[in-house]
Amino acid sequence: GNSLFAFSYETFRWTEAGGAELLGRATTSVLGVGAGTPDISNDGTKISATVLNDTSEFATIGVWTLGEGWRTAEIPENYPKDCAPLDNSLGSAWGLSGDGETVVGLYWRGGAMGGGSAHATAGPIDALADLGSLADNRSSRANAASDDGRVVGGWSERGDGLWQPIVWVDGVLTQLGDFEAFCAVDGVRADGLTVVGSGKDPASFTVGDAYRWDFDGENWVPTILGTLPGTFQPFGLATARSITADGSMIVGYNRFGVGNETGFVWTEQEGMRSIEDYLADNGISVPADLLLLDVTAISDDGSTMVGVAFDTTLGRYRGYRILISSPCPADLDGDGVVNGADLAIMLGAWGPAKGSPADLNGDGAVNGADLAILLGDWGDC
Repeated sequence: GNSLFAFSYETFRWTEAGGAELLGRATTSVLGVGAGTPDISNDGTKISATVLNDTSEFATIGVWTLGEGWRTAEIPENYPKDCAPLDNSLGSAWGLSGDGETVVGLYWRGGAMGGGSAHATAGPIDALADLGSLADNRSSRANAASDDGRVVGGWSERGDGLWQPIVWVDGVLTQLGDFEAFCAVDGVRADGLTVVGSGKDPASFTVGDAYRWDFDGENWVPTILGTLPGTFQPFGLATARSITADGSMIVGYNRFGVGNETGFVWTEQEGMRSIEDYLADNGISVPADLLLLDVTAISDDGSTMVGVAFDTTLGRYRGYRILISSPCPADLDGDGVVNGADLAIMLGAWGPAKGSPADLNGDGAVNGADLAILLGDWGDC
């Protein structure tokens, strides 16, 4: 995430063992500008963010690697040929593929006439590609990617400037709807077969509604997830941000009106509920002085959620993590059974592995103790 410590908007990395660690290269304190949202690879070793470039002249797309530090996109070698600085920025990072190899976001286009000053971009940090937009004189941005980076979601402006939800598959753009609102794809399922975000249900009295689109082999089929009860125009909206690997759970943000918002959880069985109601049903009480404003991400297996809260006692924003207990923690691939596939995952993570799901006893290493737990849970969950 980004830290508001000393108003630096500096990227940080959090681990259970070490807490929050600032990663440096904050742009706001040097250039007065900041943009983008940090993201992290599945194994936790890579982080994408908008950071200072190597000469500290520009904000740019960067990828941090554990044990190596930052690598940044520079001009002219790493960006598309028409990239040029705008307001001390070359581009901004908005998402990272699960394998850590593809960073997505936008870059600024020099000399763009009649609009279209920004285009969505995706690729390895040293070879970012132009994903284009609905029209040459319209801007676009990429927000999220599948684990392998082949499927990218985001938005592109239509002729009147309204953002429309977009998916790029192997670089080919598809518009997911024509909405009379600012809408976008904000999350991509691990396998790329589902994307989530916002659309505009013509029958609703909201600014925007949470949506999902599932690929059926030929087309992207929309499903309206809607909004929480009590969400109305002129300011009410909802957007889906993240989805589990099996597509059964989606989390996001719901704004009832000005200054009144909350996170939500959607499940196939129960539809959309506020995060507070969902937690109450799972036996988790939220402190009275903590307002859970947004649920920004959910893990592939649905066991972990993270988001943004406001602490009314301290008067400041705080990040939070929610752990939903699993009846079968040894089911590492989430298929409902502990078998050879889970054993293979554990053996692949063998050794020091802080934060690994295969570290079943939480001692910071995957070893014989974890193997004993897995063998004890063998069979159906």
